[in-house]
Amino acid sequence: MEQPVKIEGRIASYTVLKDSISVQFICTGTDSVATEKLLSIKDKTEHFTIGNMGTTGSVKSVNLRKVIHFLLHLPRTIYVAKNLFTLMESDIVPVMVNSSQEQKLLCLLNKAAIIKGVSQQELLHELTTFTGKNGKTVAGKDTICNLSPRFQEVVISKLFRIIKTNEEGDHVRDNQELVERRGDQQQSQRGNSGITQGA
Repeated sequence: MEQPVKIEGRIASYTVLKDSISVQFICTGTDSVATEKLLSIKDKTEHFTIGNMGTTGSVKSVNLRKVIHFLLHLPRTIYVAKNLFTLMESDIVPVMVNSSQEQKLLCLLNKAAIIKGVSQQELLHELTTFTGKNGKTVAGKDTICNLSPRFQEVVISKLFRIIKTNEEGDHVRDNQELVERRGDQQQSQRGNSGITQGA
């Protein structure tokens, strides 16, 4: 199974450009696996988890000095800007280049959160909270970073059920509306027929 690559560092600065937000990261060390991964995805759109924030983005440059410096371009949205503002206060910010399974999870999480009318973090926390063998509640996770591949599969299954239930509900509502419209049309036709006969 494809494994995610996790990089730790800090945000040196970020700049709001016309069509993106440019973020300069300085890593805490030199990791050959992280370096190879960053170079392999340069200029490609990937999905990242930065702190607790999930977002798409692309690596624009990678510089190898005493530590790794890399430039990341992220979508120019309020969501990203607010999260970066908060993350600037952290000495260590984990950056994860998500695996294909994690990308799938995040895509489904976004859809399900919209359906439920809650944030992605709130829904993930709800779905990953469970009761342990001792009967005590184990608090859920607010980010996918600490979920094992097996636990990710469990969450994906739960998200599929939420989306499927919503789609089935939409189908039932559509059928009900269709039946009601046909009933209204039939009543209208009977009413028009009565008017014609009375005339």
